[in-house]
Amino acid sequence: MSKEIDRTEALRTELVRAVVDGTGLSEQLAMPFANCVLSYLQTEYPGQQLYIPATPRQYDVLQILAALERGKSITRVCREFGLSRSMLYKLLPGGIPRAKEAQAG
Repeated sequence: MSKEIDRTEALRTELVRAVVDGTGLSEQLAMPFANCVLSYLQTEYPGQQLYIPATPRQYDVLQILAALERGKSITRVCREFGLSRSMLYKLLPGGIPRAKEAQAG
């Protein structure tokens, strides 16, 4: 078997597994769906590598707000929640809240 056929069969196997996992169909019923997707990719994008974006990350904005209100620094919050400053500002378009203790005093 050539490398291309091996790659095609590996992709077909992955597609069948994804359809089975995603829908609960049997492998026999999932095979036509996998073949359809594989045929489409081979027709529309022959020999190309596709860019498949990752699913968007979900941030726990309430936890981020609570940490900032408790007085944690922006740097520490960004590190704890794995986000950049620019993403923090996008998540909080109304601005960064002040610590509750600073507001009370």
